[in-house]
Amino acid sequence: MINNSIIFNPLQRVLQTLTSDEKHSIQTPACLCLVYLLRNQGDVVTRESLIKFAWGEGAITYVTNNTFYQTISHLRKVLDAAGVGNMITTIPRIGLTISAEYSVALQPAEVTATPAITVEEAPRQPAARKPQPARLKPVWFAGWCMILFLLPLLTGLLITRQNDVFSSWKTLPGQFCQVRYKGSDNPDLILQEMKRNQISCTENSAIFVMQNPRVMRTSFLICQHYSSRQQQCQVLLVSRRPAV
Repeated sequence: MINNSIIFNPLQRVLQTLTSDEKHSIQTPACLCLVYLLRNQGDVVTRESLIKFAWGEGAITYVTNNTFYQTISHLRKVLDAAGVGNMITTIPRIGLTISAEYSVALQPAEVTATPAITVEEAPRQPAARKPQPARLKPVWFAGWCMILFLLPLLTGLLITRQNDVFSSWKTLPGQFCQVRYKGSDNPDLILQEMKRNQISCTENSAIFVMQNPRVMRTSFLICQHYSSRQQQCQVLLVSRRPAV
């Protein structure tokens, strides 16, 4: 709970304004940056420590300044839409900080829970568990994401003209750049996942989407430049919403 007026749910990557019940989605790296800044409220956090937490160990070697500042800019825009646009302060040549003047407190998980199912809909529903305090996303999550998707990324970087590992992937029609996907037979679901995570062909030349049917995860390989000789790409892992 931020300033007794905004709920931050890092597991759902959402900021919710209590006065209007309006929800604002946050991209995964920006969400993890906010988690780290809140955990270290009052202290100045360096760019290197934020990249290590949000992108994983070793990410400092490939996360560019442009990528980092775009992520922070996105985070500031979401905070501004929620009513706390000046929450993050930049300390020149040092890092970022959240002032101690902002009140931040953990709240029970029920604060952001969806309404309970009625007895008629689920007569055998078990008794509700005792509410547990909301927990911020652990450090190892970002590291796990990097390990899980490091191999596909390296494979993409080693693509040659004679052997394109994405050539067998399906193509999403009607896009202004190359969009290929695998793991789903429904192009509408792929398009919905891209819109939900604010991923588009704007400033990108290729986007590759992988959905694992065994887990509710979608991975994106987002390439600003993509050719047989040169690739400049980023990996993004998000939780996938179950189909209704």
